[in-house]
Amino acid sequence: MGWDDEKITASLDKAKLNKWKGAFVPSAGVCASVFNTLVLHNHRVDLVNFLMTIFWLSNYPVMSFICQLWKVTEKTCSVHIKKHLEAMSALKELKIRWILNNINMANANFLMTVDGTHCRIEEPRTQPSTEWYSHKFNGPGLAYEIGLSIFYNQIMWVNGPFRAGTSDLQIYRQPGGLKERIPQGKNFILLSFYLFCLRTSVSQGKRLIADKGYNGEPETLSTPNDFDSVKLKTFKKRARAHQETLNGRLKRFKVLENCFRHGTEDNMIFHKRVFYSCLIICQFEIETEAPLFEV
Repeated sequence: MGWDDEKITASLDKAKLNKWKGAFVPSAGVCASVFNTLVLHNHRVDLVNFLMTIFWLSNYPVMSFICQLWKVTEKTCSVHIKKHLEAMSALKELKIRWILNNINMANANFLMTVDGTHCRIEEPRTQPSTEWYSHKFNGPGLAYEIGLSIFYNQIMWVNGPFRAGTSDLQIYRQPGGLKERIPQGKNFILLSFYLFCLRTSVSQGKRLIADKGYNGEPETLSTPNDFDSVKLKTFKKRARAHQETLNGRLKRFKVLENCFRHGTEDNMIFHKRVFYSCLIICQFEIETEAPLFEV
């Protein structure tokens, strides 16, 4: 009693929204943006199996469960999930990109924050080693390095996977990694056709903000320092919290939060596609519905 048509419609919409949230991490709007981008770039995807892939990333169920929901065989589920993960991870060059804004970037001392995140895996039986050990959860894992723009809602860099025993600083110093790219701005090339813009937008002397795990590269990395002013300390803390917010959004996907069951015998290619797909979905979410807080 007392409910008009508008209130009833709003209640039904809320119920539908809660049902969606119970099954998928990204909203319907974000999923639509990702799917439309895939279609626009000529990836052969279909909506039903795309949503199955998003459901799998969000909940990480066993194949015997997901095949009952989608009424197909386990093999068919696996084929479609791998196909759509490959298509989503292929959007990396489009979505994980350098900010080409000369005016604002020229006056900034700091380019972005950089941090590592670990994902649980099962102990590799054919490659037993202490190098897989992660100090973050006391078990085997994979490590990724993520760079996030401080002043823009843009993920600018991702590198990995590496064995979790590889330190953040070792990953940073990897051949072709951030250490080689940041100090020599004229050589920072992500895509060949960006070369001219990057030569004019990235100058020497720029630094990244990182945590204490990156101590050892003071020329390119700015880590917590007792001699920093109160204002600078506050700025760095907010920048690192900005980065941790992104890391937290990634771990909403159960495929990254739970132990990865699909092994690393393929040279970690499958896990890489999974991680990159989740990161790209987060970038779509940041752009369309849920921007990160301002530093």
